[in-house]
Amino acid sequence: MEMAQTPDDAHNSEATLRALGLSPNACRCYLVLMSYTPSPLQASEIATHAKQKPSSTYRALRELTTKGFVREHRLVGANRYWAEPLTDALDNYALYQRQLARPLLRLQRRQEQE
Repeated sequence: MEMAQTPDDAHNSEATLRALGLSPNACRCYLVLMSYTPSPLQASEIATHAKQKPSSTYRALRELTTKGFVREHRLVGANRYWAEPLTDALDNYALYQRQLARPLLRLQRRQEQE
């Protein structure tokens, strides 16, 4: 049986997500989506539950989808979002970070060959 999250659990979860490099708004959106998984939500619903402005929510959702924490289902007029399971999200995030580092890795290899 799943237990409800206490305020301390929510604070610790947000702190952990912040330590991973997510913005405060992205953390709140991800935690909202985690609590509603597997049901996808619209951005307006996420904004309401996260108690933040829609513009902040859209920026956070873009961050989360880019980094692999959230999946987006594009529909005409109302996109839906849902949280990736955390183990998958962490794998996706590691892949995202490796892709960001590719130019540095190429530079390092060139310097080592000189």
